[in-house]
Amino acid sequence: MNWKKHAPLKRSVQKQTKAITKALDLKNTSKNAYFSKKNYLCKNNLKATWKIIGSLGKTKGQTTPQRIVLRNNKTCTDNDDIVARFNKHFVNMGPSLASKIEDS
Repeated sequence: MNWKKHAPLKRSVQKQTKAITKALDLKNTSKNAYFSKKNYLCKNNLKATWKIIGSLGKTKGQTTPQRIVLRNNKTCTDNDDIVARFNKHFVNMGPSLASKIEDS
C-alpha cells in the first residue's frame, strides 16, 4: 500500500485532533477556574457550597427534542433513529475509506 499519497490526510487529521484536544483542555481549565472561584466565594456559606456541588451533577432537561438534518434534507427527531443513523455512519466509515485506498 502506498501510504505516501495519504500523508496530507494524515497530517490534516493530526491537526484536527490537536485542535480538539486544545479546545477541550481550555474548556476544562475554564470550568475548573469557574467552580474554584465560586467555591472560594462561598467558603463560609455551607448552603451555597452544597448548592454548587449539587449543580455539578445536574443537567437541565431539554424542552424540545434534538433534530438532525439528514443527507436528503429530511429532519429526524426520534432519538433512537438518530442513534441508529450515527451508528450506521461510523460503522461504515472505515470500510468505505479502506475501499478507496489503492493496493500497490
